[in-house]
Amino acid sequence: MPTRSKFTHAARESVLEAIAQGASLREAARRSNVSHVAVLKWLERGRISEPGGRYHDFFAAVWKLTHAGEGDAPVVPIGTGRRLDATTKARLDAFFAAWMADIATRAGCTVEELEQRIAERNVDGT
Repeated sequence: MPTRSKFTHAARESVLEAIAQGASLREAARRSNVSHVAVLKWLERGRISEPGGRYHDFFAAVWKLTHAGEGDAPVVPIGTGRRLDATTKARLDAFFAAWMADIATRAGCTVEELEQRIAERNVDGT
């Protein structure tokens, strides 16, 4: 039997509230009784999701809390059937590298450790 996702409304709100109070992602996850790797996976899923979905909305909310004054979260056109031109792809790659470095710093690890942790977990965020 599959495990239920911990990506519940209560968990999302708890993580967002902790981040709004200045907690790191790791601390926000701990306060919310969720693995910090799960939170990182939720963010990654939201980063590549179409706007309007619950994962994207979570990503956008975390972006607003952690990148105040930098505008809305970027929209990544994944799954649209369009190929990205080289300039757009380069900009997205640069953004993602910077974003992963920021998340890794907040999680207290290197980008390589973060990528390894994400790779070791299930895709569904549990």
